[in-house]
Amino acid sequence: FSMASSRSTCLLSKSKSKLPGVGVPRHSHPRAHSQSHSWMMMMVPPHRRRRSPPPCCASGGGFPSRVQTALDLWCSLDAQEGGLEQEDTLMLTRANLDVVEERVCTRLEFGTAGLRGLMGAGFSRMNAVVVVQTTQGICAHLLDTFDNDTLKRRGVAVGYDARVNSDHFARAAAAVFASKGIQVFLTSEPCPTPILAAAVSYKQCAAGVMVTASHNP
Repeated sequence: FSMASSRSTCLLSKSKSKLPGVGVPRHSHPRAHSQSHSWMMMMVPPHRRRRSPPPCCASGGGFPSRVQTALDLWCSLDAQEGGLEQEDTLMLTRANLDVVEERVCTRLEFGTAGLRGLMGAGFSRMNAVVVVQTTQGICAHLLDTFDNDTLKRRGVAVGYDARVNSDHFARAAAAVFASKGIQVFLTSEPCPTPILAAAVSYKQCAAGVMVTASHNP
């Protein structure tokens, strides 16, 4: 999960299914698929159907209060994002204290290749909740960097590769930008990182987000 700014051509290293209603890829002509990548405008998604947190989260699992509070928060946020990690969350609530504490009391950190981690439930894993929270942070940074009108006009480009859940995470990120009224250009199919970098430059976007397991093309 890497961010490319229009002010730099490099990736900024600091820093299971499609989401319902977020938008359907608008593909170009089938014969052109192997030659070019099409981009679609991102519309503000409708209200998502929320699932209830697993009962074991709401009732408390006998963990220390700090850990239980973090676990309850995770359950609530995962439910808001569609509960796609609910099965793993259910297993997490039955795990021992050390496992639960590592999952919900620590967070993924940006490294030399962006934000990267194992997929699964918890704030220390890669999942829709972490992607949404990270994108909210990117939005805050962009709003501090650009005036509101300029940011909304220039927009943000979002691309993704062919790895598992990359399209889901890309749509989750795009939905956050769209909810802030920011124009989003979301690639209609998997693409290599240079396509995203080129889109930021070509469309003069304020920033770009590439969802990939590697920064290599």
